[in-house]
Amino acid sequence: MSELGSWWRSNVRRRFVIPVSLSLENFLSYRRPEEPLNFEGFNVACLSGGNGQGKSALLDAITWALWGEGRKSQGTVKPDEHLMRSGASEMSVTFVFDLEGTRFRVKRYFGKSGSRKTQKSNLEFQVFDAERGEFVTQTGARIKDTQGVLNQHLGLTYETFINASFLLQGRSDQFTKQAPTERKRILADILNLHRYEQLREKALEKAKEARNSLEVAEMRLQQLEEQTRDLPHWIEARDEAKQSLHIQEKSLQAFKSQELLVLNELISLDLKVSEIRAEERHLAQLLEQTAFTQDRRTTLDRLITEAAGLMQEEARIRTENELFLRLSAEQEALQHKSELARSFEDQLSRIEQEIQKRIVTTEQELASLKQGFLHYTTQLNEEDARILREPEVLRALRESLEATAKWEAMKLVKETVQSLTEALARVSQEITIKERSLQIEKTRIMNEIKDLAHVVVQKESLSVALVQAQESHQLFLQHTETLHELRTIGQVQKAEMQAEKAKSQQLETEIEQLHQNKLLVQHAKSETCPTCGTRLTEDHRSHMLELYTEQEAEAAQRKIRQDTLYAEKRRIVQETSQKYKTLEAICSQMADSSSRLTTAQTAFMRVEQAEERALVLQKSLSDTEQKIQNRTGIKLLDEEKQQYLSALQQLAFNETAFSQLAQLAARKDLLERERRTIEAARGKAESLRVKTQHTEHQAQQLRSDLATGIITQELEAKKAVIRQKMAEVGYDRARHQEVRLALGRLKNVPQQFNNLLNAIINANRYTTEQKDLFAQEATLSEQQVATRQRLHQLREATSVRPSFEAKRVELAGYITQTQQNLDTSREQLGRLESRIDIGEKDRDEIQRIKTQNRETIRQRELFTHLSKAFGPEGIPAIIIEETLPELQDRANDLLSRLTDGRMSIRLETIKNMKSGGSKSTLDIIINDELAQPRPYETFSGGEAFRIDFALRIALSQLLAERAGVRIRTLVIDEGFGTQDQQGIQQMIEAIEAIRQDFEKIIIITHLDELKNAFPVRIEVRKEPDGSRYEVYHEG
Repeated sequence: MSELGSWWRSNVRRRFVIPVSLSLENFLSYRRPEEPLNFEGFNVACLSGGNGQGKSALLDAITWALWGEGRKSQGTVKPDEHLMRSGASEMSVTFVFDLEGTRFRVKRYFGKSGSRKTQKSNLEFQVFDAERGEFVTQTGARIKDTQGVLNQHLGLTYETFINASFLLQGRSDQFTKQAPTERKRILADILNLHRYEQLREKALEKAKEARNSLEVAEMRLQQLEEQTRDLPHWIEARDEAKQSLHIQEKSLQAFKSQELLVLNELISLDLKVSEIRAEERHLAQLLEQTAFTQDRRTTLDRLITEAAGLMQEEARIRTENELFLRLSAEQEALQHKSELARSFEDQLSRIEQEIQKRIVTTEQELASLKQGFLHYTTQLNEEDARILREPEVLRALRESLEATAKWEAMKLVKETVQSLTEALARVSQEITIKERSLQIEKTRIMNEIKDLAHVVVQKESLSVALVQAQESHQLFLQHTETLHELRTIGQVQKAEMQAEKAKSQQLETEIEQLHQNKLLVQHAKSETCPTCGTRLTEDHRSHMLELYTEQEAEAAQRKIRQDTLYAEKRRIVQETSQKYKTLEAICSQMADSSSRLTTAQTAFMRVEQAEERALVLQKSLSDTEQKIQNRTGIKLLDEEKQQYLSALQQLAFNETAFSQLAQLAARKDLLERERRTIEAARGKAESLRVKTQHTEHQAQQLRSDLATGIITQELEAKKAVIRQKMAEVGYDRARHQEVRLALGRLKNVPQQFNNLLNAIINANRYTTEQKDLFAQEATLSEQQVATRQRLHQLREATSVRPSFEAKRVELAGYITQTQQNLDTSREQLGRLESRIDIGEKDRDEIQRIKTQNRETIRQRELFTHLSKAFGPEGIPAIIIEETLPELQDRANDLLSRLTDGRMSIRLETIKNMKSGGSKSTLDIIINDELAQPRPYETFSGGEAFRIDFALRIALSQLLAERAGVRIRTLVIDEGFGTQDQQGIQQMIEAIEAIRQDFEKIIIITHLDELKNAFPVRIEVRKEPDGSRYEVYHEG
């Protein structure tokens, strides 16, 4: 490790930021300083000013320009917005600095829209080109790209810069006054070793995930092995089921062969039945044709009689038909004249209506003209009255214009008051929010600590519950193993029972087959034996019946023995099944033991996590209470609030006078409109006088036309012409009515005439058709007799069909039963095939899980090893061991200069125990000028300060070099108000002792004793329009 440290020190890039100038606008308390802050021309400077004046804001501006972060914005959701001056909408910082002999310039900008809903950021990065004498931009397309280029040049992060270059208030003795274990923690924080803790946590998490995966996989393996343990028995049962299925299929085929013979006979008989139905349909058709012939003959008799009656009335019918034709012609002529007369009457009616309409329209026009005359007269009077108000309106308008000018001047004052009031409300709200936020955080932490206390109290009871759950789960696993053994035994026994049952069913099928063969031979009527196919004689029939009887008796004896064996197997299966059900019920009650064990483990783990969380929260509670006491981040807002209140008091604003002026000014537009209305009234009055005269003239003309009848003269002439045309038509209304009545009496004559003509034409055809129908009836009668004879013969031939149908039904029953047994066997075989298929897949999965487990075990061991390597005793401890010698050398070098070689320190990491052995520690051993070790507490305040200061500077330098840089700028913000006069003098001497190690040293203070101790002073003061700075040089 020492070789590694030497390589690091020899190859590290020596670079660090040296400030040149700083320009800022609307950043924190600064509005827009007139000149940039120039850092050139001095080595050590004092940055002075009162509390809250803006000293630290200058340093935040530097870090915000470089990294976009500042100490006063840490922990906020929107750091940019938090750093912007209150009331401003944009801010910017421009920082020029030197790095490795090259000058750079960076400008960062942030702005918000007027509605504050959108925002814009920008970052510019430039390098100075000495040959061209100007800055050349290196800005990327995005802010992220530009920041990346800037970070590459800087070579360190914001946190490293703050820890290495800033000596903050209250932290100089933080390292020396802590316990040894706490010193190690502080050193680890400064060296940024917490990342190894994050890596350790990730490694532990990965190892835990691997362990959990192995546990799940082992449970799955156990389950799969239990599921596949019966696979050989399932394969044996499947082979036996296939053999039994083959026997049942052969029996089914024999029954189907016998059924086929019976079906052939039934088909032959069904053909004869079809012939019977055809003959019956033919007979029905013959009967239907006979009935139709008889109906038609009856209809012909009626038509012949009706035709004879009409021919006797022939003379009368012809005479009345001629009279009907003459009257119809006369009716048509009279109807035409009637329509012409009605048309003329309609025209006369329309003309009369038009005459009345013209008279009414004329009277309406007269009334309208009269109304218009009155309307124009009224309007004319109104316009004349409006013209008389002109002098009064002009006077009021002049007063309103004067009030408007005064109101606009007071409006500017009011807007300023409103802006200050809004700013005051916003600052007050920010103060309230910050105070409330800290109180809420404190309450939240206290409530969470209280809640965690309730959880921690349960630790003992949960520990007992965990032990009980483990015992219960172990018992459940034992019962499960026994249950699995019983299931295996039961499956074997059940397979044996099924085999015996199949044998019994096979014997039953054999007996039934022998009985069916015997019945077929006994009742066979053909010349061929239905069972063996040989010639069927009586001797052969007797021989076969005797043979089948003997075979049937022998099979019955074998079935009795087989049924007894099957019953014994069934009893054994039932006993095993009962044992299995009893144990299964017990296991069912304990089925949740695994989940209860997991729940107990989770609950106990939660208690342990709660204990760890409570310790973290206690530290957070202490930090929050400190922030509340110090009013962190609120003091600056209090000062801003006081400035707004002072400005409001200086402004004088009379709301009553402003309202009165506003009312007078509001009348301006109304009075202006009224003045324009009066101007328009003059022209309108003249127009109304002309309209009144024209309306009176029109009314006189209409009254004259109405009195003389001029408007209806044309229509009266048209009426006379139409009356003359009506007289020329000569329409006789009475004769028209007589013709209508006569035609009504003769309305049936046309139909009678047509019937007479049809009777004369069809008389001979009716007689001929009547003779043909008599001959057709005789032929149909002969065909009916022949059909009935054929039906009788067919019905006798099909009388034996019921016996064959009964035999078919009997055989169908045997086939159905055999088929059901066959289907049951196939279902059993299918279930066995499915079980075997699942079992084989499970067996493949077992091999896959075992392979995966080997890889998971390797991962678990790897991450367990990494968690130890990243732990406190691993890599971080090695880094600290390597760092301490260099830290000791640097601190002693500086301490020697501060004490003229009288003091030195030694850092020890191993402490020998009185009881023997040693332990890890981090002790600080201090030697005085006599080389005697003394405790830190025995040294005076000045001596202790030098020790703290030397260690803190050494830590900063070490941190910077580990980041690849060398500290060239040092900012000391140590809160010197806690030092007495001697301590301040010692501080000045310490700074003088180290000034040659740095390009720039800036001491932040508000003490007058330190202001004049250094040649350059940067004085900061806060004014109403923002903070300002001024640089003073001695002499």
